Amino acid sequence: MEQEHDHPGQEQVTPEIIDSTQEAAPGDAGEGVDELREALAERDTQLLARMENEQELLQRLREALLASDPEVDPDLVTGDSLAELEESFAKAKAVASRLRDVILPQGATRVPAGAPGRVRIAPSTPFQKIREGLSGRS
Repeated sequence: MEQEHDHPGQEQVTPEIIDSTQEAAPGDAGEGVDELREALAERDTQLLARMENEQELLQRLREALLASDPEVDPDLVTGDSLAELEESFAKAKAVASRLRDVILPQGATRVPAGAPGRVRIAPSTPFQKIREGLSGRS
């Protein structure tokens, strides 16, 4: 008998499992309960492992998003799900963009990286060379 899955990823109990538990003898009920408890404990362990894995993946995504745009404040990027994390990153990126638009036009100029080259003017005549040499002694 085919069953339609309303929610992908969720398992549904088949009628065969229900029928087999109902046909069990009264003495076998304790064993069935123990088996169900073991199965439930195993499911809980799997669920916990998946939740930890999901949290680790969300943390890695957060780190990757922050590395992609260093101007974004890390305190603004939070979330317990993928959608929340992406939404908070988009908001933080918008805040950084607005701040940049406000601050830069107010006179903040970009400074080139590195020190400017040093230019030393060498004396051109012998008299200037002597003056330059004697001025270093004082």
